[in-house]
Amino acid sequence: MGCLFVADNIGFQVSSLVTGLGVGGMAIALSSQAMLADVFMCGAMLLSKPFTTGDFISVAGDSSIGQVKSIGLKDTRLTALDGEELVYPNREVGNNRIVKYSGIQSRRHKNRLNIKPTCTVDKLEEIPTIVQEACEDAGFRCRFGGCWLLDVDSLAYKFDWQVYIDEPDIGKSRLLIHAIWVGILRKFRNNGIELAFNTLLPQDQAGPSGWGHT
Repeated sequence: MGCLFVADNIGFQVSSLVTGLGVGGMAIALSSQAMLADVFMCGAMLLSKPFTTGDFISVAGDSSIGQVKSIGLKDTRLTALDGEELVYPNREVGNNRIVKYSGIQSRRHKNRLNIKPTCTVDKLEEIPTIVQEACEDAGFRCRFGGCWLLDVDSLAYKFDWQVYIDEPDIGKSRLLIHAIWVGILRKFRNNGIELAFNTLLPQDQAGPSGWGHT
């Protein structure tokens, strides 16, 4: 303050300097506040361990799923399924709901089958058995969870079916779902059951990109 007083007395315009120092100080304070929040949240996450490096997670408000690459002092970095790097400030991660997909021992997949309205009632009765057999054929890790006629309209008979996959590895879980679908389609072809077009839409429960869970 003494230097500013002396500078003012000898003719320097210090008012602009004081204003600039005030604005700069405010900006530094806000920046420091955000940085401290990130550092604090980093410590909180390392202590509570809601997730660790290698886990697959998504942050509320963002549909992207990624594998945790690192948890730094300032930010948390994920590798998205398509290879992109996702960077979140730690305070954003800590203040939002986290969905964790790793470590799940069993996943529920709920799916839809729409059958052409020309299908006979006798063949409709066979569909739950066909789906169950396809689930059982895929292996002991696939537990059939039911198949039922949900709705009927002029375009299709609408069946829902679900299966529980007892496989923690997401990639292997998807391969099992693939095997079940192939089995269903093969059995439908052999039994003369036809799907209604544009209606075979797997509806995995639990997250984006078909990451179902219980």
